[in-house]
Amino acid sequence: MSYDDDDKRLLSLDVKAMDAIGNSVPYHVYHLVQRCDPTQEMMDTLTVAYEGTMEVPAITINNLNRRYEHFLAQQGESLTQTCNRFNCLVNDMRRMGIVKHSSQLVLNFIDSIGKSWENQPDALKNGEKIDTMDMNFPLR
Repeated sequence: MSYDDDDKRLLSLDVKAMDAIGNSVPYHVYHLVQRCDPTQEMMDTLTVAYEGTMEVPAITINNLNRRYEHFLAQQGESLTQTCNRFNCLVNDMRRMGIVKHSSQLVLNFIDSIGKSWENQPDALKNGEKIDTMDMNFPLR
């Protein structure tokens, strides 16, 4: 079998890409890809290892939505701790492509702080600036 210039160029690029991937992954991960032949097989193996199969993002999105819908302040937790936990959840949701309007986030957070803050959630909800609040309001 003879290779033309284009085949040689593609083979050279594949070898360079395989070397780049092999040199960039940590040693404990290298065993996953060391026997992969084309670069695409290496990438597919790494994708499944780190991102999972196609079902994993769907399951993750469902779990994040469920956690968001059922988010509540934990007993003995400060307002700052609750806000930090809520912001981590929102950041995870954004990373998975779930975007909520800031007023939705504020209302959900206010609802989550519960009875320990007595009338403050109602006062915040009925306030004039509820639509312009962002998630930094408890920390200021």
